[in-house]
Amino acid sequence: YAPIDYLVEGDGELPIQRLLNCLEKKDYGGIETIPGVYYLRDGRYRGTVQESLPPESLDDIPFLDYDEVDYEYYIEELTKWAWDVIPDRSLLKAKKLRFLPILTSRGCPFKCTFCFHFNHRLRINSNDYVVNHLKFLRRKYDVNCLYMLDDLFTLSHKRTIELCEAIAKADLGFYIMGSGGKPELITDKMLESMKAAGFFRFSFGIESGSQKMLDVMEKGKSTVGMNLRALNLANEKKVPGFANLVFGMPGENHETINQTKELLIEAGLTTERFFGSWATAYPGTPLFEWMQKNNLIEDVRQYLFYVGAIGSYIYNFSELPIKELQKKVFTIRQEVDMAYYWRHGQYTAYLKKFTKKKIGEILYCLDPDLRERVKKVASSVLPSRIKRTKKQSAIDVEKWIQQIAQQSDGDLSIADKPRSFAEPMTYSGPGDLFRHTT
Repeated sequence: YAPIDYLVEGDGELPIQRLLNCLEKKDYGGIETIPGVYYLRDGRYRGTVQESLPPESLDDIPFLDYDEVDYEYYIEELTKWAWDVIPDRSLLKAKKLRFLPILTSRGCPFKCTFCFHFNHRLRINSNDYVVNHLKFLRRKYDVNCLYMLDDLFTLSHKRTIELCEAIAKADLGFYIMGSGGKPELITDKMLESMKAAGFFRFSFGIESGSQKMLDVMEKGKSTVGMNLRALNLANEKKVPGFANLVFGMPGENHETINQTKELLIEAGLTTERFFGSWATAYPGTPLFEWMQKNNLIEDVRQYLFYVGAIGSYIYNFSELPIKELQKKVFTIRQEVDMAYYWRHGQYTAYLKKFTKKKIGEILYCLDPDLRERVKKVASSVLPSRIKRTKKQSAIDVEKWIQQIAQQSDGDLSIADKPRSFAEPMTYSGPGDLFRHTT
């Protein structure tokens, strides 16, 4: 139902060049012969399946040249975000950052029940390719800060260390943030090499402080103890760890959320060092398949409109009523900060958080619509840490979604409708919901 003329399966950098060449020549027949490119005809997508799997190495794909877009806009916006999430600014000597993301590998062999990553084979760029890519970004765009967005940067112990050593040897002066950290794979030597390469922040897929929830998510060999060890080790090696969390998975309750709070407090984190997202059943995940099997999604098209609202809790998988779940997650965010401030003698900050907690508890007694209106008014009055530009693309997308919604059902409100999904559900036990899909 999307107004997309062409789709590319898999790596798109090379097929899109052939596609654009055909479009320029109006060679529409040639488009039909490009492996992995699909085109819309008579309301359906048709195309040629990729002839073979992509090569193990990604080095055949050239560096992206940003000259075709307003790259200064992207650098400026991304740099604002980077400054906002730096855990310890004392680790940076540069007064000015110029920030862009980069990939050095693609794929993740693990299959967490909430994750929509479809590429389960790891492929990498060679160390020489990565170093040359960094030199290119430094020389052409004066970039000095990077975010390595690899799905699982630490999967290969040997490769991670050798790549970091190659970056350190090149001595390009980059400050690097990274993600794709699976806690049980982290070692002292790996973190030491990352520090030498310029890493000053690294995100771990902690997900939860409850072993019950880790089992539900099918996190493999991950344990709460491993998660805590990884965060502590990262701090010890001066590569501050950042925890990514998922709240509201099946079986989530007061006890499991409290266990997550205890982990965060023991690791000495604050809300500036962890990010909590809501469990969402995206297409391609075992969680989505489970919803379909249990007839919880009557209309996939309509459901996907709901998923388009970032930050919304689409369906309540937890054992708590939605209002109670949201209040609980809000409360532990304040309590984690309060514990940190008290421990470090920051009593003024502690009182501010305590006050915010009490005000929040009152707000959560209000009707959800009224609470959102109050929060909107408060956010317009109170100063925020950073003010980012509202991207026109996001505005256009939301307008388009609302327009399509009105044309189809006339009652498809992204903001309000998901709440009708948010009722407690029964839960049988760790892993049981997803066993049929894995």
